This record gives sequence, structure tokens and C-alpha cells, in this order.
Amino acid sequence: MTDTRTTSTAMKVAPAGANPPSVNPTASAWTYGSWVEIIAATSAPTAIAGIFLGASTFSSMPMEWQIGVGPAASEVAIHTWRTFGPSSAGIAAPIYLFPVPVGAIAAGTRVSLRVRTAGGSGTFSAGLLYYTSFDSVHYADDAEVIAGTQIGSALVTVTPSSSAWADSAWVELTSGIGNEISLLGLTATASAVADVEFDLGTGSASAEVVRTTVRSPVLAGGSGLLRTLWLPAPMPLPANTRVAARMRKSGTSTTAHGASLVYLDPTGLL
Repeated sequence: MTDTRTTSTAMKVAPAGANPPSVNPTASAWTYGSWVEIIAATSAPTAIAGIFLGASTFSSMPMEWQIGVGPAASEVAIHTWRTFGPSSAGIAAPIYLFPVPVGAIAAGTRVSLRVRTAGGSGTFSAGLLYYTSFDSVHYADDAEVIAGTQIGSALVTVTPSSSAWADSAWVELTSGIGNEISLLGLTATASAVADVEFDLGTGSASAEVVRTTVRSPVLAGGSGLLRTLWLPAPMPLPANTRVAARMRKSGTSTTAHGASLVYLDPTGLL
């Protein structure tokens, strides 16, 4: 029996065999820069597997990326996701692979990227990882888009305990989305060097139930760690489900962290 969640389709990169193009924000906070063409025309139905960065410069900022489709000056944004970068110093070019490829983008479609940052600063180059004629059911269709909480604004503040590995208070990330969604992961800011765990819980305030836990080390700022903590597979949630986060860590610093959800909206996985 063939498991249709697997694939024998080759993943591709764009641009291939060349430096990725510059994709930069404007100088104003949370204002997108220009769309930059990555694929002039898809050769077949296409699912986006992720994004890669080339030479980039940034320091301590949330950043949001959008994938757009359509002719130049008429692009339509179809996916928005965010991450956080303490510093690009000494970084190896990062790769974001989504938990599930997103699409499907019709053959002959022009595909572009644009970016904005919390401070309106930073320089980036970027490209796409993608599949054509993807032979698997493990993807989000063209009605399901990557979205998130706190898009275009500051992340929700989560203040850690002064005791190592003690839980913080729960902080609401969303009171609920009006349709079914699938959680993809969590974007979190970094502060002091430590090992950090975030719980994601559902339920009313003071009665949250842990649904999943993600963990990551926080490295020194010069390491350039980018923090989108992906789940290994999407987690479907019913409409109007409240989601909150709490954290704990190895250190005792109470410097606040920021957090926001990344999710598919709507989802066809329920």
C-alpha cells in the first residue's frame, strides 16, 4: 500500500545556481518593501516548501515575509509568516522548511517575495524551496494560507519566572479564530542565553490545558539564531479556540520574551 503522505517529487530551489535576489523592507516599521520576483512562471502546479536566506544583515528584530502571486504591480499576498533574528553576525544562511508544503499555485503563475521588519531596518536576500506536480496529499491547498497572530505589530509579551524551570503565567495569543485553523508553530524572541520551553494551551483563562510543547536553546546574539519553532506536523483546532502560551527556562533572568502563533487559515485537516 502506498502512503500518499510521502513523496518522490524532487524539491527545487529558485533561483537555482545563482545568488538569491535582494528582498528588503522599507525604512518604516512594519511597512513592506517592494515585491521581488522569485519565479517568473511556474512550470506546473506548485507547492511552496519553504524559504532560504542568502547574505542578510539584521539585529534583534521580528520580521515578516509574504509570498505573492500575480503580474508585477498586481501581486496578491497568499502567505504571511514571521520569525525573529537576534543578529546575522556569523550566521550560516538559514532555511525555513514549513511543516507542510503550501499551495497549490497554478501553472504559469509568477511568484514573488516581500518582507517587513519591526524596526524598518535590515537587508536581506532570499529565495524559495518548492515542489512542482507534488505527488502527495501532505500539503495545504490554495484555500489554506499561512497566517499568524500579532501580524504587523509587536509580539505578545511573556515574562519568565525568576526561578529556573518554573512556569510563567499564561498569556493569551488569540481569543479564537472564527474558523478552523491548524497550528504550525510559534515565533518567539530571544533574550539571555538559556534553554527555553514554551507550552501552547487551549481553554479559558486560568483553566488552560497544555496541547503541545516546543523547545529551543537561546544562543548568544552573535550566533544569529532565528526562532520560528515549527511543529513537526500541523495541529488542527476547532473554530473559536482560545490559545495561550507560557514559558520556562534554564536561567533566572526575567527579561520578557515575545511570542505569536503561526497557523494555516482555514484548515482542511479537521
